[in-house]
Amino acid sequence: MFSELLGRCVRVVEDDYFQASDLTIALEDQGCDVVGPFSTLAAGMRAFAKARIDAAVLDIHLGAERIYGLADQLNESNIPYLFVTGYDATAIPERFRKIERLSKPVELEKIIPVLTAMISKHASRH
Repeated sequence: MFSELLGRCVRVVEDDYFQASDLTIALEDQGCDVVGPFSTLAAGMRAFAKARIDAAVLDIHLGAERIYGLADQLNESNIPYLFVTGYDATAIPERFRKIERLSKPVELEKIIPVLTAMISKHASRH
């Protein structure tokens, strides 16, 4: 268990049911409070105003939508997030190219340490 994740609130926005479910379970197993998972941009954005979160895991492509509006809100609020996506870096707008990106298919064992490091780094700056 990664103690840095214990009690952290993480939003999951992923439109693939199985990936969203597996990620939610993995985060809960680490002691996270999971907000979501949400399968649409609208649902993810509505939840933004309702819940305090420490970090987010975002799929870029949600059906016909892209997650960039929510990513912009997270940037403005200084909330760390990572992309889990099938898109390569060249398909991502320039303003998001420095955001941590894990390529699908990704093993859950890779997401947890990246998320942990991201939250720890963010916490040490504040």
